[in-house]
Amino acid sequence: MKKTMIVLGVIMTVSMLLIANALRELSEGNTLSENQIKAIKTADAVDFQSLEILKSWVSPTGDAHFPDFTANAGYGVKLVYRKIFTAEDEVSSLVIPVPAGGRHLKLIANVRVKENVGVTLLSIQFNGDTGQNYWDNYIANHENSAVAAGADIGSNPYLYAGYAVGSGGTTGQYGFVVVDIFGHNNPSSFTSAISVGAGVDTGSLRRTAIQGGSWESLDIVTQITFLTAGGSTMEAGSTISLYVYE
Repeated sequence: MKKTMIVLGVIMTVSMLLIANALRELSEGNTLSENQIKAIKTADAVDFQSLEILKSWVSPTGDAHFPDFTANAGYGVKLVYRKIFTAEDEVSSLVIPVPAGGRHLKLIANVRVKENVGVTLLSIQFNGDTGQNYWDNYIANHENSAVAAGADIGSNPYLYAGYAVGSGGTTGQYGFVVVDIFGHNNPSSFTSAISVGAGVDTGSLRRTAIQGGSWESLDIVTQITFLTAGGSTMEAGSTISLYVYE
C-alpha cells in the first residue's frame, strides 16, 4: 500500500510539473509538447483553478488563429492569433481576425521595419474602416526632451499604437507596443483602445508614447488591421500576438 501511494505521488508530481511548465510556455506564446498536452487533457484533479482554462489553451504557433472563443466559467485568457514574420512574408500591414466573444482584447507587437528611418509610427484600424472615424489623444516623449508633446486628434483614419524601429535606428532594437481594446463586442458602445509603445531612435534617443482613443462605430469588431506609417515594411523577426480576455 505504501509503495502504491509513493508511485501515485510520483505520477501526480510529474503531471503537475508538466502542467506548470505548460502554463509558463503558454504565457510566453510557445507551443506545447505532446507530453504537456497529454497531461493537460487527462488531468482530473489539480490544486489550481487554471486547469479548465489551460485545457482550452492548447494552440499552435505561427499564423494559426482560433475563430471560436468559449468563455471558461466567466474568466480566462486565450491566445487567438500569433504572427512571426519571415523573409518570405514581410508586409506593411496585417489583417488579424477577431473571434466572437470576450470582453477585452490585448494586442502585443515587437516590430522592426526595413526602411532607413529611426522610428516610424504603428497604428490600428477596425473592420477595414479607413474613413475618418477614429479619435486619438496621445502624449509622447524623447529621452533628451524636457517636456512631452501631446495632441488631441479627431477625424483620423486610424488609432496610433506606438513605434517600430527602422534600419536607421539602433541595431538589434525593436519597437514594442501593448494595446488594450475595450468594447469590441458591445453593440451599445464605441470600441476604445489604450496603448503604450516605445522604440530607440537614431542616436539612441528613446521614444515612448501613451495613447487613448476610440473608433466611433457600434459595429462588433471582427478584424484588426495592424499597419505602419507610410507603408514601411515589417521585417523578419517581428512578432504580433492577439489575446482575448473573458
